[in-house]
Amino acid sequence: MLYSPALLALVHLPTALALRPTAARRAVLPAIVCLPHQAASAASATFDFGYRFERALDPEKRGPATDEGLPMEEEREDGISLLDAMCNPAPPGQESAEPQAAAPSPPQQAAAAAGGSSRAGSVRMAAVAVLPDLCVFDLDACLWDKEMFEMVQVPEPGRDEVRGDLNGRGEGVVGVLSGGDRISLHRGALIALQEHADGNFPGMRVALASSANTRFAERVGRAALGMLEVLPGVSVWSLLMRDWDGRDVNMIGRQAPLSPQKWATHFPLLREATGVRFDRMLFFDDCNWGDHVGQVTGRCKEADTQQGVIGVRTPQGLGESEFREGLRLFAARRAPQPDGGAATADRHGEAGD
Repeated sequence: MLYSPALLALVHLPTALALRPTAARRAVLPAIVCLPHQAASAASATFDFGYRFERALDPEKRGPATDEGLPMEEEREDGISLLDAMCNPAPPGQESAEPQAAAPSPPQQAAAAAGGSSRAGSVRMAAVAVLPDLCVFDLDACLWDKEMFEMVQVPEPGRDEVRGDLNGRGEGVVGVLSGGDRISLHRGALIALQEHADGNFPGMRVALASSANTRFAERVGRAALGMLEVLPGVSVWSLLMRDWDGRDVNMIGRQAPLSPQKWATHFPLLREATGVRFDRMLFFDDCNWGDHVGQVTGRCKEADTQQGVIGVRTPQGLGESEFREGLRLFAARRAPQPDGGAATADRHGEAGD
């Protein structure tokens, strides 16, 4: 039996009101406000609302935190996703419609030749979303699963390679050995880099910002980047070099001119090297050793807009959900408005800024 979103909201109203007011307002009111719009689409909207309502009630099911510690799912629902999905449902059958395909780019042709295919979800996102000009990844415990300062030797090509399946895209180097440790990309990082290699995010380029503790840790990290593969024969490092015509714009380490503080050195130097404004950057960092996301988003701002880097914490490593939520958050915060400005924040401020 199907229940309308509004009815579900009313049934759970006492529980919802026990939440903090913001969560209750965002979880319940959209369904009630949108009641007139639901007569023809209650069935299609019920599952989506039930899922979102359950996440609003259960803190453990909420999305990854932004720099203010607010669930990004909750931030995204405030007038962006939930109201749009429930008040303006797509015509029947349109939900699964694919956008008109453009001529494949060279990376897409190469992926097709290797037997790979682009994810439909990311293609749809790229077609409609406002994308960052620069996506910046931390390395240790974010892009990959190890801390470089804990490694004992610099990996060597061939000898220290572990080959395996690259997420269904063919066989390649999926691990790099340093002594008894194996360095591997997190699943979300591999997916993100594969889709970037496929050309699914037009105009977006990637770079690294890592505060590796020592010169030795930096050497280990750079060696691993040159060995770990995104697609068969395509290393992480070669993808980075492709984006910047062979220039190394990455900020790895903390030796001068870098420092342990990414907001003070890594990001200003990235802005200088790439020419990309702070308010056009998206940043992922585990933040397990310090709140780099909070520091970067709070201090690296543009003088003319007072907007800065959008940041997402990944304390368990970069997962696919964190990557996609980061793209959605950036699109929501940087979408052009009719007056020519960017989207304004709610009363909590711009999450990630």
